[in-house]
Amino acid sequence: MGKQNLYKVSTETDIQDFLVDNKDWSYSEDKLKANFELPSFVAAVAAINKIFAVSAQMDHHPRVTNIYNRLELSLCTHSVGNKVTSYDIELAKEISRAVTLGAD
Repeated sequence: MGKQNLYKVSTETDIQDFLVDNKDWSYSEDKLKANFELPSFVAAVAAINKIFAVSAQMDHHPRVTNIYNRLELSLCTHSVGNKVTSYDIELAKEISRAVTLGAD
């Protein structure tokens, strides 16, 4: 599937279906959002590095804020008017996996 198909704006149903199985994430202000609390600052930085690696590989980048052991993330696609796309949903899934791995 090419990126053009992934940048399709997600419907409310698409987003709600994603949220049912991905409890780390919420939806507000036309963005997918997540808050993660890691055991330490070092674990948070390790998770950020994993998030950045996944994001670079997908060539799609979240907004990330780090305060000590906490991460706040948001995702939307600027090129479609700052809406959530299926690419945001895929990246959110990958971020959750990365953060889980980074929590060790």
